[in-house]
Formats: sequence, structure tokens, C-alpha cells
Amino acid sequence: MDRSGGISRVESSISSVMNRHSLDLLFCADQIQTGTKGLIVFGSQPRDPLDEITLIYRRDGNGHFPHRLDVPGGGADPGESPYDTFRRESMEEFGLEVSPGHVSYSRAYDTENGKRTYFVVARLAIQFAEKIRLGDEGECYFLMRLGDYLRQQDVIPVMNERIYHYLGYISSTTMA
Repeated sequence: MDRSGGISRVESSISSVMNRHSLDLLFCADQIQTGTKGLIVFGSQPRDPLDEITLIYRRDGNGHFPHRLDVPGGGADPGESPYDTFRRESMEEFGLEVSPGHVSYSRAYDTENGKRTYFVVARLAIQFAEKIRLGDEGECYFLMRLGDYLRQQDVIPVMNERIYHYLGYISSTTMA
């Protein structure tokens, strides 16, 4: 099985990055939004962001990137805000309720085809990890250190790129 199918298309689909880390964008309906993906991290923020405990799952054999490691989120329904998409997908995929107060980071990405995707980070108390229930889109889930996830070979490269943008943002705000 070709486990790399489609990766170059995804990497090349990002034509420009919006340099706005505004949470305001997250709560407005976006007519050109295609979806929202992101990290759900658990517990208080560690000194080293690579030590964040994050929710990762292995995709099932259907759709794009079969059997790859992935982060929560997915495609937008008509009229949804990026936050609404992430909230719905988190509930459907893992049974987790993500409230607006959990979201600490968002970034919009424009694609070549004139669409927009979003990447968010939501922090939940460690007790929420006990509530995880895998939906019907994945094979299994893991609570994994962010640094360990970034070292995995069977990930979707564009997600790593977006995680590194987040880490750069965290680094710039803690040094300021």
C-alpha cells in the first residue's frame, strides 16, 4: 500500500499563511472555510511545549491518508464557524466538549484554491482525558507527548508544519 499518497498535494496546497493569530477569526462564519484541525492538550502548560500531552489518533483505512497519525478536527458544515467545526468534530471523534475558553491559539491558512483552513489549540484539564471515547473515524487514539508525535514517521506532514507554527508562536510570546 502506498502510504505517501497525496502528501505532496497537501504540502503544495498551502499558498500563503495568514499571519493573524486572532481568536476573533475563530468565532465568525467563514464562507470559504473548508475545515478546522488542531491539538487538544491536557493539563497545565509545561515548561517545554514539546512535553505537552496531546490527543492523537490513527486514522482508519478510509478517506485521505489512511492509517496515518492525525489530530482532531475535520471538514466544515455549511455556515459553521471554525470554532463550531472543531467543537463538533471533537465531540464526534472523541466525545470531548471543547468550549471557547479552552481555545488558546488559532491560525488561518489560505490555500491555492481560494479556500481557507484553520488550526487551533485547545487546553483541557487532565480529568477530561478520562472522558475520551473514540468515534467511528479512527482505529485507536493515544495520549502522547507533542515531541514524540513530531518524531513519528507516519503523520500528515502539513499537520507537523502547523504544529511548528504554533511552537514558534508559543516561543515568541514567552520570550517577549
